[in-house]
Amino acid sequence: DVWKAKLNSVTILNKNGETELLYHAKADSRPLEPGDKVYVLPIPAGGAVDEVEHSPFIEQVRAVAERIYKDKAFPSGETYFEHASAVARNLISLYPEIDQLSIASALLHCVAQDELRGILRDIPRLKKAERERITQLIERMNRVSRLLYAPPAKGNYTIQNQMDMIIQLADEPEKMLLVFADKFQTIMTASESERDYITREINHL
Repeated sequence: DVWKAKLNSVTILNKNGETELLYHAKADSRPLEPGDKVYVLPIPAGGAVDEVEHSPFIEQVRAVAERIYKDKAFPSGETYFEHASAVARNLISLYPEIDQLSIASALLHCVAQDELRGILRDIPRLKKAERERITQLIERMNRVSRLLYAPPAKGNYTIQNQMDMIIQLADEPEKMLLVFADKFQTIMTASESERDYITREINHL
């Protein structure tokens, strides 16, 4: 019955009886067909995603993000707020124990860098060290995400150097998880050629 799904995501049970989220890897809303590519992320059991995502602090940051992004959208039609919210959910799915500052970074990563510090100062009870942490996470996440991925036609030497540079630039798991969470969401609205490019990049990383 997965092939009859008309939504961009459906909840399914895998062979082990564990709940997973199966993303429809198509930009349109037509039903899935045999041969369509799909991407699966695990959902933590016991409602962990909703529990973390709806904490008072995250709700506060989400409200700020929605106000700042307004109706801004990517060429695909996906709004900044829709994208950032999905990246936050991907992040929690990848690592349910992720800290709330990392989740906040996912929600705010589409904010222009020159506006970010002022926006963070307006969030009540957010300490200076926490503001600096979010700023650093977003800055590194965006730097890694924007690196040109150009695998060589032959051999692994060049691509290995690039992967090493990415890992050194990220320098900690939280930043790399943010990059993956962002790329997993980008796949969902990418064109076929862009999707193949991003998939190869994720596989290398």
